[in-house]
Amino acid sequence: MFTVEMQEQETEITTLDETARFEDVSVFIDKDDRCFIRQWCPQLNKYEVIELSWQQLLDINAALNSPVGPFHIKTGN
Repeated sequence: MFTVEMQEQETEITTLDETARFEDVSVFIDKDDRCFIRQWCPQLNKYEVIELSWQQLLDINAALNSPVGPFHIKTGN
């Protein structure tokens, strides 16, 4: 299950682990196409966050359905 919320400055996508084994993961995409992936870490009692570009997020998405090997995605930018 996932949700998508549009705010003025960013889009938030949250995915919930339907087995309840893992904490929710949220992806924030800001108006500058920067992406942040955030997940709560109960062991550290804080969120863990990584920052990546829109292009890196597109690469990850494309890689999910790709065979082994190097690839380059061309975007409109």
